[in-house]
Amino acid sequence: MDVMEEMTAVDVGEVSTIDRAAVAGSLDRLAEYLAAIPPSKLAEWMANDPLPLAQRAPRVAALERELDELHRVEEALVAVAIAAGQPVQRSPSAPPAAVLGVRIEAKVPRAA
Repeated sequence: MDVMEEMTAVDVGEVSTIDRAAVAGSLDRLAEYLAAIPPSKLAEWMANDPLPLAQRAPRVAALERELDELHRVEEALVAVAIAAGQPVQRSPSAPPAAVLGVRIEAKVPRAA
């Protein structure tokens, strides 16, 4: 079950709660921190820091590059663990390019 599914829906200004019984042990502290943030503060953070339209495309591109690099680091760690005989599995959502160690430079449209 997703942590977010266990959060109660509250109006701004009310205290949010999380049913921590459904949250894995390693997430207890995170759940406590999230529950301690007043919804009004979250609303303030989201409303006061929008990314200007002109900066969105470069920011998205930078985040996509960072995510690609993180996928490649994860794959390298998985490959080392497998080679060492550790019982690990690749994530089913691992991008094929990261698993294969290739980079796709440009997508070429298929002929009709």
